[in-house]
Amino acid sequence: MDVEKEIIYGLMKEIIAERRELSQQYYDLKHRLDNIQQPTKQSNHTTPNSYKKESIAEQATKKFNIVSNNKRSNKVAFERIAGYVSEILKSSDTPMSSKKVYEKLIEEYQLRMKYENFRNNILPKINDSNNFSIEKAYRGYWQYNRRKV
Repeated sequence: MDVEKEIIYGLMKEIIAERRELSQQYYDLKHRLDNIQQPTKQSNHTTPNSYKKESIAEQATKKFNIVSNNKRSNKVAFERIAGYVSEILKSSDTPMSSKKVYEKLIEEYQLRMKYENFRNNILPKINDSNNFSIEKAYRGYWQYNRRKV
């Protein structure tokens, strides 16, 4: 019970940190928007039609690339990945190969990581951790251990 509380508190702290980061990104974008909307000498000579028309997706991609220069933006916390892996393995009746677990993580949770890192670093770390009920069934296969917690 205490282990579950610690995990939940950890996840709550991560959410708060992400909210701070999103708020900072929001205010940065708002500041940029305010600067763009202020009339300048150069903008008086151009008409709205002279700008290249871009789709909303292209504009969002451009904004995302500007905002994603933050070093922490592409990192996902180990506890979050371990929680996802735990959910995937818990829903499976039979042990799953590390490749299938990885593919489900990519498809369902849109995580970005290399398979080699997942297989060689993350899965063994989850196995060594006492916070998650995941164990190695046999070579290359993992399962949820219902007795461990």
